[in-house]
Amino acid sequence: MLEKLASRGKNALKILDVQDRYLLGEMRSYRPPYRLYVYVDQERDEYYAVRWEHKDRQEKVIRELKERLYKAIKRIK
Repeated sequence: MLEKLASRGKNALKILDVQDRYLLGEMRSYRPPYRLYVYVDQERDEYYAVRWEHKDRQEKVIRELKERLYKAIKRIK
C-alpha cells in the first residue's frame, strides 16, 4: 500500500477530512479488510502513515484521527 501511495499520491486516497493545508485520507485493503490512515501536508507534499486498523474499528479511528488533527492545527496557530 505504501508503494501505491508513493506512486499515485493523493489519487490513491479517499479524502476523509481537510483542515487548513492538511488532509486525512484512507487507503483500503479488501482482503483482509484493513485501512491505512494517512495525514498529508499539501504544502510540502509529504505523507505520514499514522494508523493501520481493521475495518470494524473504522468509525472510532476516523473520529480519533480527526480530533488529533484539529488539536495539532490549533497548537500550530
